[in-house]
Amino acid sequence: MASPPQHHSAVKVAVDKLRVEILDKEDGEWLGSEDEILVRLGVSKPTLRQAARILEVEQLLVAKRGMHGGLFARRPTEAGVVTTATSYLRSRRTTFTDLTRALFASAEESARLAADRNDSPETKDLVAFLEGHASADEAEADLAQFARARTEFTRLLGEATGNPVLTLFAQVIWTLSLVPSGQAVFLGTEDRVEATRAHAALARGLRKGDRNAAARAVRRLGDATLRSLATSGDVYL
Repeated sequence: MASPPQHHSAVKVAVDKLRVEILDKEDGEWLGSEDEILVRLGVSKPTLRQAARILEVEQLLVAKRGMHGGLFARRPTEAGVVTTATSYLRSRRTTFTDLTRALFASAEESARLAADRNDSPETKDLVAFLEGHASADEAEADLAQFARARTEFTRLLGEATGNPVLTLFAQVIWTLSLVPSGQAVFLGTEDRVEATRAHAALARGLRKGDRNAAARAVRRLGDATLRSLATSGDVYL
């Protein structure tokens, strides 16, 4: 038998209240015993337990039984969010072209932000990486090696922005790019040469703190990626 609507509403209210409490706590911090939380929230035991199960699925709460039991906060992790997002996108039959368009739509702004922070350790790491992957030898590298370098570039660019939203977005893209079908990107040596030239241009722009030059270099890289996908044929993630 389905639960009455008011029960679902009470569960939602309890979930929302507990989520707010959890996000103000440290990882592993005690929220209280079941009896204490029942009084604090003013809900029934079945309602609280259902709310706790929902938050456990969201990886925001740990329920422990026994003498020292109760509910404990669990801080959300980047890995948990990335896993959920990547599973969702794969379930929606997302293609590499979808992924590439989304990535480079944000990557130009990411490059501008990284150039604004050209003295930061993260941007310096990105520049060092780019300069190490901007040679003719790199363009001739093994395809799998080249694909791994491209995913590492995505991760480093996200970190160089100093923006947690863009960093998380880059982590999602980075994880999706690790699937074997990612090797369909940049099959042609000509496309890889163009990519290495874009890497070099981006490194120069970042070193100078030239946000417009950095954005242009990323746009060049995105155009090369889309051309390659159009030639080699799109694939699902």
